Amino acid sequence: MTTYVYSQSSYPKLLSIGKDSVVAITIDQLRTVNSMLLDRELEMSSNDRLLREFSDQQSAYYDLKRLNQLLNKRNSSLLIENADLRTLNDTNKKLNEYYKKELKVKDRKRVSAFFGGFLVGISVVTTTIILTK
Repeated sequence: MTTYVYSQSSYPKLLSIGKDSVVAITIDQLRTVNSMLLDRELEMSSNDRLLREFSDQQSAYYDLKRLNQLLNKRNSSLLIENADLRTLNDTNKKLNEYYKKELKVKDRKRVSAFFGGFLVGISVVTTTIILTK
């Protein structure tokens, strides 16, 4: 059965044909609805893209945050190592100064021992020569 319905106003209009229901709209209304559906589809696609970008940026942020924490730990370790090296360097300087002082004392003792031995030797030789004459 074919039914034609014509109306000059009050669109959209709900029409009932038997047990079926039909909504009648104008061509301009159809264009508006289609335009809205296309806009919504475009916005949903754009929203999905923005959500993916946000997720990627959030992952990059957490990666950079973790890297920053690791670098901070490394810097702390380097500062501690640097302080330890300064302490070792200071200790090494003190030991070198002490070693130089000890060398000077030993050199004086050697010179004293050499001259003492030399004088004892001259004394022995002189005494021997005097006694043998």
